[in-house]
Order: sequence, then structure tokens, then C-alpha cells
Amino acid sequence: MSARWWKPPVGVFFERPPATQEPHWPFAWGQAKHDWILRFDTDEFPGEEMKVWLKEFRGASEPPEEISGYTCIWPLWNGQRAVPKKWPAGRNSLFLKQRVRFFGMNEQTPIPDGRYEPLDFVLHHQPKRKSYGMRNILFREQAKRGMKFIAHCPLGKPTDLNCWRRDSETWPEHWEQIRQRPLYTGCKRLLIGTLRGLHAQWRAEQKFFPIAAISGPLHDCLVLPRIATATPFTFL
Repeated sequence: MSARWWKPPVGVFFERPPATQEPHWPFAWGQAKHDWILRFDTDEFPGEEMKVWLKEFRGASEPPEEISGYTCIWPLWNGQRAVPKKWPAGRNSLFLKQRVRFFGMNEQTPIPDGRYEPLDFVLHHQPKRKSYGMRNILFREQAKRGMKFIAHCPLGKPTDLNCWRRDSETWPEHWEQIRQRPLYTGCKRLLIGTLRGLHAQWRAEQKFFPIAAISGPLHDCLVLPRIATATPFTFL
């Protein structure tokens, strides 16, 4: 299936200092002409049902104020096919930029003022490689750069990063726990995150995919020892 399902309007090109993608988001959202942000990567495209929903959404009335955006299913990819097909869910793909807050940390998602409404639609992610697994985490250069960036961020304040609608210098609890006890938190989340992943897989597919379940928690766990030994650097 081709990812060229929609022809975008003529845009504007901006050149900025090299960085992982998330530090650039606040600038990009500020330049966006409209308020709703549809966030796809170049190797992602919506399933047929999601295409229809998006077209209908453009002509629909504004959602209630408590809805900051929408999430979808984002199946893992083994290089040839999706495995599984209905997990994981919760991939943030569409949001109203005036109803979210954000600090430009690698792999950080926009924090909603209200809530994200889950959609039972698929956003396909089909890179040339596997999108999960040990090799993807341990040897991919992009993953290594991301881990290094993440490791240095908690040494400062969230406001040291490029921010969108966020002026609090306090870290969210998720990151504050890591700042205080990085090694303990990493090991704990590796175990709990893997078990939760297996449980969610079974509910969605009635199957287990152990390597897929451990990949995300393992990535987080590998970052945390770096936080414990990192030194400060200048943020973008």
C-alpha cells in the first residue's frame, strides 16, 4: 500500500540546528497555519478506516473541550508484516496544539490538558527494518543518539528544553522518579512494563509476543544507567 494517500499543500522549508525530531516540534507547531496537528512519520500511513475517519473529521464540528486529541493502534513491524495487528494501542497521532503541553525531550509525547480519545483505527508503520527487537534497540544509530539525549535531559529543568505551552520547572512524576532513583526505577519498570505488555497483547490478540513486549521497557531500562552517570550539556 502506498503512503502517498494524501497530497499535502505547498509548504515552507525551515533549516534548524541538527537534533532528534522532538526538540523541533515546538517550533514546527508554532509555524503551523492551523490548530490541529496530524503527526505521521515518513514511513507511516493510515489504514483505510482511519483515512475515512480523518476526511470526515475535517468537516466535523470541534470536539468537546475535554478532548485534547486522539490515539490509534500502531502495530509493530517485523520487516515484512505487522506483528501483532491490534497492539500496541495509544499512539498519539492527532491533537489540538492549544490543548497540549510539551517539552522537547526525545520520545516524549504531547501532554494533554484534557484527555486523548482512543480510536480503534490503525496507523501503519512500515520501515525497511524491524520496528522492535534487540538489534533495533542496541545497534541502531538513531536509537543510540536518542538514548544519549534522553540521559542528559533530567540533569536540567524541563524549561531548559524547547517547550510548547509549558513553563513549569518541575518534572512530571514519571521523570522525577527516574531522577531520584534511576537504576531501581529502570529495573522495576522493565519487569512491570513487560508484564503489562504481555497482558495487553493477550487481550488484543489472544497471543503472546515476548520480544515485542520487552522491547519498550528494555529501551527505557538501558537509558537509566546513562542518566545516573551523565554530565550536563547545553540544550538546543
